[in-house]
Amino acid sequence: MSEISNSAKIYVLDTNILLHDAESIVKFQENIVVLPSEVLVEMDRKKTSDGQVGVNARSVHRYLRDLFEDYNSAVNSGESARMEAEMENGGYLRFVITNSQKLSQQDQDHLDAVLMDRSHSDHRILSCAYHLSKTESQPVILVTKDSNMALKGKLLGLTVEDYRNDRIKVAENKGYREIVVAGDVFESLQNYEWDHPEASGFELELPEDSYLNEYFIVRTSENGCESIMEPVRNVGEGRIELLPLYRQHLRQEINKGDKNGLQMPGGVRVIARNIEQWMHMDAVMNPDISLITCIGKAGTGKTFIAMAVAMHELLSDHNHYEKLLISRPVVELGKGIGYLPGTKEEKMAPYMQPYFDNLEVLFPLKQKGNKPKVHAPSNGQNPPMKAWEKFQMQGILEMEALTYIRGRSIPNSLILVDEVQNLTPHEVKTVITRLATGSKLVLMGDPDQIDNPFLGSQSNGLVYARSRLKGQRKAAHTKLIKGVRSEIAELGADLL
Repeated sequence: MSEISNSAKIYVLDTNILLHDAESIVKFQENIVVLPSEVLVEMDRKKTSDGQVGVNARSVHRYLRDLFEDYNSAVNSGESARMEAEMENGGYLRFVITNSQKLSQQDQDHLDAVLMDRSHSDHRILSCAYHLSKTESQPVILVTKDSNMALKGKLLGLTVEDYRNDRIKVAENKGYREIVVAGDVFESLQNYEWDHPEASGFELELPEDSYLNEYFIVRTSENGCESIMEPVRNVGEGRIELLPLYRQHLRQEINKGDKNGLQMPGGVRVIARNIEQWMHMDAVMNPDISLITCIGKAGTGKTFIAMAVAMHELLSDHNHYEKLLISRPVVELGKGIGYLPGTKEEKMAPYMQPYFDNLEVLFPLKQKGNKPKVHAPSNGQNPPMKAWEKFQMQGILEMEALTYIRGRSIPNSLILVDEVQNLTPHEVKTVITRLATGSKLVLMGDPDQIDNPFLGSQSNGLVYARSRLKGQRKAAHTKLIKGVRSEIAELGADLL
């Protein structure tokens, strides 16, 4: 075993770090990672848990077992014991059993004042970090995602940090970037034959940091065109493409009586309400893009637009997919309703209701202008089947619990996952790697509506996927800014 550097830091990990990222142990470079013995106890309680928590607990146990497979004996030092092994990254992993009686009376009194119940696991982990800070020469840092534990650590005078290896730097950007061009360039863009068979993109000077499949808004202040804007997509090599659906929409509006937008076979016609929705619609419809991440606050139409495109693709004669698979994290708002009886579909139905609501808008039982008949079914007849029930029966709509998606390979499907801000980066990776040939995945969410206590606006799976896949040929990112649900919903999203 090589000698530990004098510049090495000591990182004491809370249990929630390991449960959040099973590989976190090896992400502290050539430093010392300390696991208090209480962490093993807490990990043991979690190893049979359902979902990613149980998977991570078992993965950490296997790694620790392999790391210490050839370890013969612990190195004892007075009344404290530790077991240490060198990791492949050049750092060290150390187990510590702490006896705080070695502390001075003043330090002991300080510890007792902050941690009144020493039997609590969190308090024992804090005691370990505090003891190390008083007995080791290297800087000691407590790493936890527990806000309460972090505050107690600061009361003890400890250096406390959140786990930063999964954080993504998100630039403050309230909308799409704009490109202002000269009047003649804008006129040429307007006249560009985007639907010509040999069209290869319109040449345009783009920002140096632009990336493939980035959406822009092009405008000019000349020739009275201040209010006109053109949404475009970067297709690489200094070229952009116009949005086909948007151009068709503008072209058809010129001829009165022409219809535009997406017509749901047997349902309503959907027309985007703003430029951002046209961009989102374009990305989901584009056959060359297999993964879309969409960020938007409540009521901006993220799910509705994606559902509209999905059903149009599935029910049209030129459909590219065999089925629509919908899912979202099972996270409840407020007090839970307990375990639900029935099949997987019956258990998941309450969580999938936002999708069902959108389907009922797209495929209403009564078209606009027809007065619905309000009476109870007679002669033993069943009430009309709702859209989502019909599509489920036809086998083109399927609900999937993310808990059971591991190991699946999903071909020729359009997959929508909402509320992705509540997934960890590892969980999002698991979902993305399920895609097989012919499938497309749309990840949607709002980083300002996170219900997972261990995730933040810079560490959730949605922004992680967006950042890591930015600029890839098969990936695109959209964002919706303006609320369209209702005026009061927009006020609530902005001001509350």
